[in-house]
Amino acid sequence: MVRDSVGKIRRYIFVTLFLCLILLAPSPGALQQGVGASSGSSSLAPAKLDPGLFELFQNLQPAERIIETNRGDIEQKGDRVKVVVNLRRPLGMSFAERGLAGLADVRRTVDDVQDRVLSQMRRDEFEETLRLDIQYAVAGWVTEAGLRHLQYLPEVDSIVPDYVMYLQTTEGRALARSDVAANSLGYTGAGITVAVTDGGFDYWHTTLGGSIPKNGSCAGCSNPVVLYMIDVADGDNDVYFPDTTTLYHGTGTSGIVRTYAPAAKLMLVKVAPNSSTSTASSNLAAGVDWAVANKNMDPSSPIEIISMSFGGGKYYTDCPSGTVQTAFDNAKAAGIIPFVSAGNSGYNNALGSPGCDPDVVGVGSVFDVNNAAYAPFSPAYCYDSNRQANERICYSNASPALDLYAPSEDVVCPSYDSTFSGVAHSTMRALGGTSSAAPAAAGSAAQILQAKPQFKGDFAGLLALMQATGDEVINNPNPTYQNKRVNVEAACQFSGAAPVVNSFTASPSTISTAPIVLASAAGTSTLSWTCGDTASVTISGVSGSLPSSGSTTVSPVATTTYTLTASGPGGTTTAQTTVTVSNSTAAMSVSPTSKNFGSVATGGTSAAQTVTVTNTGSSDLMMGTVWISGADSTSFAIQSDGVSGVSIPASGIRTFDVVFNPATTGSKSATVNVPANAGSGSVAVSGTGGTGGSDLSGTWVSVRRKGSSSIRGKLQVTNTGTSATSTFTVDIYFSANPMLGHKDRLVKSSNISLAAGQTKTIKVKATDARDPLFLIGDLDSGDDVDEGDESNNLVVHQTPSP
Repeated sequence: MVRDSVGKIRRYIFVTLFLCLILLAPSPGALQQGVGASSGSSSLAPAKLDPGLFELFQNLQPAERIIETNRGDIEQKGDRVKVVVNLRRPLGMSFAERGLAGLADVRRTVDDVQDRVLSQMRRDEFEETLRLDIQYAVAGWVTEAGLRHLQYLPEVDSIVPDYVMYLQTTEGRALARSDVAANSLGYTGAGITVAVTDGGFDYWHTTLGGSIPKNGSCAGCSNPVVLYMIDVADGDNDVYFPDTTTLYHGTGTSGIVRTYAPAAKLMLVKVAPNSSTSTASSNLAAGVDWAVANKNMDPSSPIEIISMSFGGGKYYTDCPSGTVQTAFDNAKAAGIIPFVSAGNSGYNNALGSPGCDPDVVGVGSVFDVNNAAYAPFSPAYCYDSNRQANERICYSNASPALDLYAPSEDVVCPSYDSTFSGVAHSTMRALGGTSSAAPAAAGSAAQILQAKPQFKGDFAGLLALMQATGDEVINNPNPTYQNKRVNVEAACQFSGAAPVVNSFTASPSTISTAPIVLASAAGTSTLSWTCGDTASVTISGVSGSLPSSGSTTVSPVATTTYTLTASGPGGTTTAQTTVTVSNSTAAMSVSPTSKNFGSVATGGTSAAQTVTVTNTGSSDLMMGTVWISGADSTSFAIQSDGVSGVSIPASGIRTFDVVFNPATTGSKSATVNVPANAGSGSVAVSGTGGTGGSDLSGTWVSVRRKGSSSIRGKLQVTNTGTSATSTFTVDIYFSANPMLGHKDRLVKSSNISLAAGQTKTIKVKATDARDPLFLIGDLDSGDDVDEGDESNNLVVHQTPSP
């Protein structure tokens, strides 16, 4: 009977708590309200969430579909949407900061951060689809609950949609004066490798070498044109998939590169799933990252150029941020210049992404001859009646962010031919759209880099040269837009004056500030410059392209030498200036440095233990993100974090809590890392996962006699276990001889429910008591729970004499 009643009580408590959780859970509408909230555990952290994401969960349909938004298309699958989770990176551990020399360290750190985040997520909340290789991001399907969970992980920096990117293609044909540059001037792209990112490639075509290229499972394979192939979308070593759409497109774009630069080498990077004309932005980023990491696979012909004919969305200005954009930042740091199609939607004031990225050359389309063959196609469905040479084609997107035009209608290029799969063949077919324009510009650039190797890795300089030597474009939608079409012959023969740096200074040249991890430095300096014969300026450590004359404010964390690179059609010129930073006097103390949580039942959570961080120096202490490492890191968790990302003033104190929540039995240990600008502190944490769940202890806090025959007493009991709420039976007896365990007369019996650590007082009133007498509290008379420690079941107290 006792066990049945206890079971009913437990079920009642569980059902009650479950209903409360349902009633308290926010609705999809509340999710939207939470985005704007400044505090509260149920609200989303607005700084981390893409503005359009929360809206998707209000009207999700139980199906697989593409959701159209103003910024691009997003995939939905049931109660999930596809996102990219951008993670906070440790100071000094990005590819842009470490370069190719630090590639192994960056990869290892990226993998550690990704592991740390994914270990905290349930698969029914977030299903991983792709890990980025050299940037701190992971893509996957997320539910609304998963979005909430991710928002409050300190390692998560932002969550954005994994936008769908489409092949930019139709029929067409193109012609440029690269034939003159190749045949008369001898510039064929020799010594240059172009990484072509596309949907699939038929490497059996004679234009692409007619044989299997080297890959991850075929180290001995050899192809005279293709140095290497990889499929980052399907995770295999073969980019060949017999599909007339994707294989035709990739084979055509890579063949166009070789048409312009017949001596250039190729890297074939498949970024779209098999039989698909679209892919996720995370796949594009993975393809770019692979090219960056493998730039020098062949030192005699390194990757200098990326050609990409994917895009999506509508952007009226530059789009410098996003998953693909971060990958292109890495490409820029590695000295690789990307050429990306502008898109075929016929926009007169917008580009697709990633063509709108300021770190890529966005390429639009023009006709190469009068009355070129052309038919309207999706998505623009526009028609050009005149079709003059160098006229912008109506489908080609245009905006101030557009960089260049290239011929694209009607390009006869290599085509997929299933009949001769596995045997070299030479079938040709027409390919057009801005998909053709991007590889045409990329092939042209390979020729130009052979002629002018000083522009290798110089994005601004090469673009300035191609713009300055290009031909006029007819019928641009706005006269302020870039109106030049690449002219390879003119660019290869250009001999203009090199840029001149008239001045480059730092004021003040010496500042006093503390190094930082996640916040802005207190000290600043202004860099000022004036240049001549310059199209653009870049400064190391300063993002973006700058004008030929101007100023910018910097906040260095240590003594830094800034390098200014002035780029123009005549080449590049560099200059340097140094900002000296005085030493920091910040210092940190972490207490305690170790903590053992003892035994905690599996599935339970220990009481929180507070860690104190003190700034023992005389300048601000800038804190990084507190994180847990070690084989058992998931058995411990950070709570009430008042340390991560904050500035602690001199003599200031901040705290955070650590709890032990083992999922399995046995000894557990980990390290709590506390990074800061003054070094890194740590706390060694340990504990044991146990099997016991509840244990009741008690003590008599008050026993007195009232008159000659009445006894009053208070028995205080505590659940000293670690599991969830448990129900105990406590019986209180009078006894004449407690040493023999006699229980002469039952005075009171109580069923009590106590959570772990909870205390309750049981009052006793008895009459007709004989003397001498003892009160005995039997803390588990029904043996209704496994207490673990059975030695403290009897609590005895002798009653006072009358």
